[in-house]
Amino acid sequence: RECKQLVTTPQSVLWAAAEDFHSALGGISFADEITGSSKMRFYVSACAAVLSAANASAFSFSPLAVRNAKMLARNSMNRLLPSASAAARTIRATLAPQAQRRDASSSRHRLNVAFALVKAEERTPFSELVGRPVTALQGIGPKHAEDLRKLGIETIRQLADYKFFHLARAVDTLAATEERPDGRLEGALLNVDEGLDKAYERAYLNDMLDAPVAALQGISEEKGAAWRQLGCATVGDLASYKYARWAEAIVTAAKFERAAPEDET
Repeated sequence: RECKQLVTTPQSVLWAAAEDFHSALGGISFADEITGSSKMRFYVSACAAVLSAANASAFSFSPLAVRNAKMLARNSMNRLLPSASAAARTIRATLAPQAQRRDASSSRHRLNVAFALVKAEERTPFSELVGRPVTALQGIGPKHAEDLRKLGIETIRQLADYKFFHLARAVDTLAATEERPDGRLEGALLNVDEGLDKAYERAYLNDMLDAPVAALQGISEEKGAAWRQLGCATVGDLASYKYARWAEAIVTAAKFERAAPEDET
């Protein structure tokens, strides 16, 4: 209750920081000296002190909330610890990565694709990511990258532009619109014969999804085996290959990216 009263919005960074501090506190030497209700009061006080010291205005506190936070922090921490300022420095160092990542200023961009990229590339703009090697995508290691290289794919853009992925995606999307068994009207001319081996040209779209990747015209048995190593045994598997979908989305996003976001200039 005290924690929520310190800020102007209920779901504030202070409450999140209290949870972060709760998990981090075990590694601080004075943790065992504080127990019971005092311990919870200390969580709130310590976080208030840290966030106030780290420029409270950046966390959308009102002036009154800042004063209250500092007062509560000073009173509580002076009672519980020999040096409140030393404790605040220790806790601030512990919470700095979480607080920095959270960036609670409502005027800044929050967009990120952290689960799709390796840590070193998380700040890279989309326009630069398109030229990065596929290992910039989280989950593609050296072996996976080598298998893709054998298929002629080395960069995120090459993966996004891989024509057989696009053909597989088209088959997958259109298969959902297919009527069976007699949906094709007499005289209809639509086909994808230029993308399929002869044996599969007359198949239903849904049946094409179950065909091996090598059923796509231009993918040899050797390359089909390489795709199997990557977990894509069928045309349907290739259509849902997540790394190609991530790459495609990154390339598309790059087309709409401003060189420097307005809140960063």
